[in-house]
Amino acid sequence: MVNIEYGKLDDLSSFEVIKLRKLAEKNLSKIEHYFDNPVFILNVKQQRKAGKRSLFDIKIRVNDPDLKFTASQQDWDFNTALHKTFDNLTNSVNHKMKKNATPIIKKVFMVFKRK
Repeated sequence: MVNIEYGKLDDLSSFEVIKLRKLAEKNLSKIEHYFDNPVFILNVKQQRKAGKRSLFDIKIRVNDPDLKFTASQQDWDFNTALHKTFDNLTNSVNHKMKKNATPIIKKVFMVFKRK
């Protein structure tokens, strides 16, 4: 089970809160296996501008004993901002994990190549 802490969600409608919780569980469970004991902290700010539109600012932090990651995105559409934030987090985690795993893979490859 994913350990997620949500910031203030008072600004969001009930539909947006349900959508946020559903997508957070789905997307964060995909990258949870990279960490030992992660805590995902999700903050959503809705900035009301003049008129009917609102700007959504979504930030995700991953607190792990070894690694720390952050991702954020702003957009006028709630769904777009949410999906882009999860994509940014997934890309940064995948990039960091591939970068750390490269020397080990090279050593293993050299051992098999010699035989």
